[in-house]
Amino acid sequence: PFDHVRVKKQDTYEDHAGRVSQYRQELETLKSTVEERLTQINNLTIEDIGERTRLTREMYEKSQSFFLDHESGTGILQKLMRECHDELGGVPDGCEYAITGFGSLALGTMTPWSDLEFGVLIGEDREEYREYFRNFSQLLQVKVINYFRETPLRSMGIEPLNDFRSGMEERDWFWDEVLSSGFSFDGAHWHACKLPLGRQSYKITGKVIGDNGREQEVVVGERKDFELIRTPEEMANFQLSSREREDSGEEKKEVGDYIERQEDEWFTTDRHLVQGLKTVTLIEGSIDLVSRYRALVREKEDRGDETRQVSKARAMELLQEDTDKFQLKLGEEEEGKLIDVKKGIYRLGDRVVVSLANYYGIGADEEVGITVWQMIEKMEEGGILSSDGANHLREAIAISGALRMSTYHHNRGQFETMSTYEPATGHLSESEREILREKTFYINDTGVLHHFYYVMLPLQIIIAGFCNEESHDMAEIVLKIYNLFDDDSYNRGMVYARFLEYREGMRYLEEASKEKENDMQILQDLYMLYSKAGYIEEALETGKKLTALILSQSADVSEDKKLASSYNNLANIY
Repeated sequence: PFDHVRVKKQDTYEDHAGRVSQYRQELETLKSTVEERLTQINNLTIEDIGERTRLTREMYEKSQSFFLDHESGTGILQKLMRECHDELGGVPDGCEYAITGFGSLALGTMTPWSDLEFGVLIGEDREEYREYFRNFSQLLQVKVINYFRETPLRSMGIEPLNDFRSGMEERDWFWDEVLSSGFSFDGAHWHACKLPLGRQSYKITGKVIGDNGREQEVVVGERKDFELIRTPEEMANFQLSSREREDSGEEKKEVGDYIERQEDEWFTTDRHLVQGLKTVTLIEGSIDLVSRYRALVREKEDRGDETRQVSKARAMELLQEDTDKFQLKLGEEEEGKLIDVKKGIYRLGDRVVVSLANYYGIGADEEVGITVWQMIEKMEEGGILSSDGANHLREAIAISGALRMSTYHHNRGQFETMSTYEPATGHLSESEREILREKTFYINDTGVLHHFYYVMLPLQIIIAGFCNEESHDMAEIVLKIYNLFDDDSYNRGMVYARFLEYREGMRYLEEASKEKENDMQILQDLYMLYSKAGYIEEALETGKKLTALILSQSADVSEDKKLASSYNNLANIY
């Protein structure tokens, strides 16, 4: 694959082995530094939430600078990329370029176990430049795989093992249980591929009934190909809608093997790719190209009221989708569940901040980019969030970030299971108990999780209103004045119950039932908690009160499902 490149003389084996060993040691040193900072953070109680937030932000800044140091240029990514340039004989003459980071690298939330998402801006549309950076990307991936040995085979999409391109479930069968998922390239799944080589020849499959009457999987379409080696103008075209493309009068054109046929309403098929390309940070190369790209994205959004409304509508659509997907839930079905720290804790705050920033056009005007922390600061400065609200949101982001880092550190990779209690393991063998202990991060003090819930529970309610046309304007006003914190008795009781702290849960739900005497939901939740905790007399009394309340409000007792359920609860108690 490396034809047509000027390859320089390679290092001796000893030089190469020494450098690889040094890189590995540097990454291990970062992990040790993170461990020390996590010890500091986890020794702090909720009363020290301000200090905890500061230390968490510093920890992420330290991790970020390890990979990408804008001041000194000595981040490990920058060093690896210089190696690649050197071994490939240097960038082609006359090629202006900028390598840009996406995802956690762009948002300042990179961990020692994160994957890498990046693309390449080129100043001129020439096949020679594209081919160089295709080779560059492959060589860099080889180095990351061989140097750090933290790339699971599954993420590579090797056809005989995990044929992601086919879309067929039966061809995606292998699971790597040997290598931990650590510092590596973005995966080869169709929804990932945020890399210079992008995504090529991926199928869409569906289920149909065959001639034999059995369900079978067949190809029903193809996913759109893309490559993230583009000029700023081409990269910015991901933000265009179909109508905008027609209005611009832009024609499709062929450049060597590269056919620009992809720009037709990307948001409908790859919305997270489109939004992800809005926030970029320079890794190495020309800041002028990055500035040109950012200006083009802003220009497309600011072309007119209609265009800006398209951009806002996209941000709201993603915001609603992510809030629904990652929302915090309370209630009997959630109590005691193991927590996926990324999907169940970290993602909600991260996606809300980024989507709000996209909605309000908060981007990276600075040279190096904009982090999630800086997005909150800009929203506070712009009056989008109240000062107290911004502060509480920072605290929630710090809590979720520290828990994410702690879980990855404990599990030695991107294994995201976390729990607030150690389950009974007497029925398991010693090896099974050891696996459970190794794959699950346990926290003893749930106070920080409670604080996180008290911030995010009201925020997700406000965001639901924000995404609704009828209540949007009111939600904007609430964000401007509300402190984004609600630890009323009901929330406290339900959060305690979520983490199986039933005694405190009952105490706060009892307070809530006194504050709102005829609230059916509070009575129902209190009844269930009494029942599970074995408080039979209290459960019976509460069940009778709930039944009487339902009877007093029922229009037709013969058809009232709530009444039937309440009588069933009483029968269970008796």
